Amino acid sequence: FMVELKRKNPIIDLRWLMTPEMLLFTGSMLFVRMLLSEQTTGMVGFLNLVGLVNDQLIMLFCVILAATFAGLVVVSIIHKANRIVYIHLFSIALIAVASLTDANSTADTRPEQFYLTQGMIAFAGAIFLPTSLWLGFIRALQFGQSQIISFILVFLTTQNVGAQVSSAFLGTIQILREKFHSSTLVENISLQNPLVVERVSQYSHLLKPILNDGTQLNAEGLAQLSQNVTRQAGLLAYNDVFMVVFYMSLGCFAVLVAHIIAGRILMKKRAAAEVIA
Repeated sequence: FMVELKRKNPIIDLRWLMTPEMLLFTGSMLFVRMLLSEQTTGMVGFLNLVGLVNDQLIMLFCVILAATFAGLVVVSIIHKANRIVYIHLFSIALIAVASLTDANSTADTRPEQFYLTQGMIAFAGAIFLPTSLWLGFIRALQFGQSQIISFILVFLTTQNVGAQVSSAFLGTIQILREKFHSSTLVENISLQNPLVVERVSQYSHLLKPILNDGTQLNAEGLAQLSQNVTRQAGLLAYNDVFMVVFYMSLGCFAVLVAHIIAGRILMKKRAAAEVIA
């Protein structure tokens, strides 16, 4: 970094990258990359916890691929400079609606229930990233061709680092919430509760063709109940992850709306000042 700062014509212009405009661009790209990780970290983890393997997710990934392609086609048709901010607003809204819907998932949720929501997220990513890339590229050209390498570095870094940070962030939330839900569910389980005893008996009954010892049957029934409690805690934790993504999307949507309103107010003030002048 020190070497680049001292160069007259640096390969990577750190001073330009540290301008408020580029810092805002970098932060927004990182944030949206975190929102899009609802798909890779949240949805895939949820379905794996339910017990599904990759072979059972092929059709879901095909839907995601089709939605991505559709998003690229649509954005290539509607893309204009004055529409970019509204395209971004629409993509954030899609992610918010999809994550809120996913937050109602249960142990009975299967890939078919994710077709619409994950298609929405894939579509949102497909219309957000190309327009952001185009916008940043145009702004880089305004400062000269020497800034193109710097911009490409920023864009690639935000995608790579954003994926790692979002995976760690959402994964940490999932683990913490799983521990919370697990402790809450365990507190409500007691062998003095007739419903709990009945459920353990049901699990034990399923193993009677294999086991004959009553003590071992009871132990296996308790073990099966414990596994189901752990799985339910994990599913609830993933729902919390989806809700976190929803609140993050909501916050991003509000900030973007405020940015649009502030931009319009500033334009009106400048127009008024030019008229007076």
